This record gives sequence, structure tokens and C-alpha cells, in this order.
Amino acid sequence: MNGQPYLEVHHIVELSNNRSDSPINVIALCPNCHRRVTHGKDGLQYNNELKIKKLESSMDE
Repeated sequence: MNGQPYLEVHHIVELSNNRSDSPINVIALCPNCHRRVTHGKDGLQYNNELKIKKLESSMDE
């Protein structure tokens, strides 16, 4: 990268589990958080927290 901040797209439910690329199933994460959710020891727990936050934010809209 060129040193500029950026976000990565994370699929809350993996595409391999018959989910889509629709906005309802994705969240933008910094690279460190994306690495945590996909490779971290607490990745599953962290992903569940992200699901809850996504649901809460969609109810606020």
C-alpha cells in the first residue's frame, strides 16, 4: 500500500456458506481487525460481535 489508510471488506457469513455480496452481509474493517476476525484465536467470537453490531446499526436506519 501507499501508506494511506484503507478498509477491507469482511463477509459476516462466508460466501462459501451460500451467502451473498449484498450490503447486508458485509462490513468494512481495518486490516488489523479483518486479520483478527479471520485468523485470530477469538475470531468466531469477534465475528459474532460484529454480527450484533451490524444488526443494531441496520435497525437504527
